[in-house]
Amino acid sequence: MMLAAGILLVMVRLIGSTVSTLGATPKEHFSIAPLQTCMGIRIPHEIRSHQLIFQSVAHLNLSWRTLALYLALKHLHVTTVILSLALFVLRGIWMLIDSSQLRRRWVRIVPHMIDTVLLASAIGLMLLLHQYPFVHGWLTAKVLGLIAYILLGSIALKYGPTKPIRIVAWIAALMTFGYIVSVALTHTPQGFLLWL
Repeated sequence: MMLAAGILLVMVRLIGSTVSTLGATPKEHFSIAPLQTCMGIRIPHEIRSHQLIFQSVAHLNLSWRTLALYLALKHLHVTTVILSLALFVLRGIWMLIDSSQLRRRWVRIVPHMIDTVLLASAIGLMLLLHQYPFVHGWLTAKVLGLIAYILLGSIALKYGPTKPIRIVAWIAALMTFGYIVSVALTHTPQGFLLWL
């Protein structure tokens, strides 16, 4: 009994051998297949949560290497999103308590490096999937949200003339960040508004 796997990246290569003795007809045949063929059809959480992406990839007939590149870029993108948010929250807390840590050299350099990798991975995903801002509504919403987030973050951490203005801008930037993530998860410009 063999069950098919439901993962796009699986390549089944069957190998086997037949045992026979001189003059006898074969009685046993052994087939060896990858472990994936021994599992029932199951859609991993990774694929379930990004069905639209995989549908857009499936019609392009991409190779398994391209799909692996997609997964690597997506994981890099998500990792840098988390790091970027963590550093923004940390710098915001330092701004709230007037910490001298905010003036350290690494604090001025590392976030820009992370954001550069974040943007590069986003561009790579865009090119790989052939989904572009101003063509696909949800990507347009993400880009516009990103511009708002950058402006609000700049006011919060650098250009805000008073502390209350910086605090309001910081909170607004965090809300904008949440909106961008919700758009990425729902693939609709409404983002978290769909959940209300």
